Amino acid sequence: MFINRNPLVLVGSKTLEPNTLAELVALMKQKRLKAAIAGYGTTGHLATTLLVQEVKATIDQIPYRGGAPALTDIIGGHVDLFFGTPQQVVQQAVAGQIKAYGVTTKEKLPQLPAAESLVKVFGPEFEIHYWQALFAPSGTPDSVIQKLNSTLQEIVSDPAILKSWADTGVLPYPENQRSAAAARAMLKSEIARWSKVIRDNNIRVE
Repeated sequence: MFINRNPLVLVGSKTLEPNTLAELVALMKQKRLKAAIAGYGTTGHLATTLLVQEVKATIDQIPYRGGAPALTDIIGGHVDLFFGTPQQVVQQAVAGQIKAYGVTTKEKLPQLPAAESLVKVFGPEFEIHYWQALFAPSGTPDSVIQKLNSTLQEIVSDPAILKSWADTGVLPYPENQRSAAAARAMLKSEIARWSKVIRDNNIRVE
């Protein structure tokens, strides 16, 4: 049962010359940039890998122990690019400490109007989210699953919760994707999708 989803924002050091996504892509093809990743196998790592494939660039991916130190080095200009969550990067981007180039949603984020939709620019494979879900042990009766999901949907439909999410860039799931069956199908799809990316790029946890 999925709770919510969090898009990624492609940000760069303010010392980078490009101010638009198109300019950034052109630079990536000309110069070997450094991208911070919050650990091997993370969603940001996989998103960075997809971007490199898409633009046919060569890039150095620098692993960090989480998003906070990665963001610190982006702000400090020690690395060039980073895929972070809105909670991590919006405030710094608005303040001009970093540049926001794109977001992994079909629509732009209201907080970052200059950041382009990577989905519209590159295609549907760039609709990428961190997601949160509620799991139950295998063999849990369907009646219990349905009750848990019903209660969960009541909670995540609370206007106060939805406003809190909207203020920080967190997205609810559409109503037609909130059933337990839809969650199982989505999870199966995510496993297949990212397994291929991992195999194709020989990604290993180090």
